[in-house]
Amino acid sequence: MIVSLGIMLLFIGMGLMTMDIFVPIPPELMQIMMMNKVLGMVFYFFGLILMIARIKQTGVTPLLDLVNSKRVILFHERRGRNPNTTILYGRLRDLEFIQTKNKLFIDTGGGFRIAGHDCRRTHETICADIPEWFSQYTYDMKQKFGVDDLEVYRKLRVALQELVPNKEVKIFDEKLQMEITKKLGIAEQLEQITLLKNAMKDPRMRSSLLSMSLDQLKNMETMFFDGVTHNSADIERWIESSTPNELDALEKQLYLNDAMRDRNYSDPGEMNWGKWVPLLGFLLLCGAIAAIMIQGAFGG
Repeated sequence: MIVSLGIMLLFIGMGLMTMDIFVPIPPELMQIMMMNKVLGMVFYFFGLILMIARIKQTGVTPLLDLVNSKRVILFHERRGRNPNTTILYGRLRDLEFIQTKNKLFIDTGGGFRIAGHDCRRTHETICADIPEWFSQYTYDMKQKFGVDDLEVYRKLRVALQELVPNKEVKIFDEKLQMEITKKLGIAEQLEQITLLKNAMKDPRMRSSLLSMSLDQLKNMETMFFDGVTHNSADIERWIESSTPNELDALEKQLYLNDAMRDRNYSDPGEMNWGKWVPLLGFLLLCGAIAAIMIQGAFGG
């Protein structure tokens, strides 16, 4: 609505300001035409200010620029009571890093595109960009398995790897007073997992778990709305790639690049006069000001 209103005001303003170009105006209506021009200027500038104000307020300026393969657009979310999302420019650096406004994120791939722009989602407390499938996967794991912690997730993954069809266990039969072998189905094995006790007591979550195949349970697979299936191996690869173990290497590389550039782009023994240019310019300016002041003091 705001965009439509702004465009409408711009066209109305331009129409009122340029009416005399397309329609011949008699001299007796010239005063009315001047009033229309002034009114058109008011409409035009009001629509222009409205559009610029909304662009600045929403922060969509990066989306209006041309597509650049060396730049990404980050939808950055902050934490706290007002977790607004801001749109930031990101620059692709070496060692798979994204740099923006005193922030550094690890480029784990993925993302989405808007009008050709390579867009990523980032968070204030996470050192890597967050792919969309990762958010959906963590939500599905909470809904299906009741997992809301990374440590619990890894323990549950290890426990689910031990699922086998018709698992044979030995139990003590009190009536026979002897050990007997009993076969446990998938449902009974899930009930024996301590981390899934609450999930197996919930009818909705129990039905969801029992509807999964053995391979889906062992790999903790989930299918998204677009038909793509992700599993626990994808999560482990993302966690490994998002570990900030190369940050010091990036800083050292940037320092070495700057040092080697200063050393190699000049001949041995050559004087780098370029670094003295700002100082010489400042001295010349101070000298000129001093000469003018002295000349004025002596009346010359």
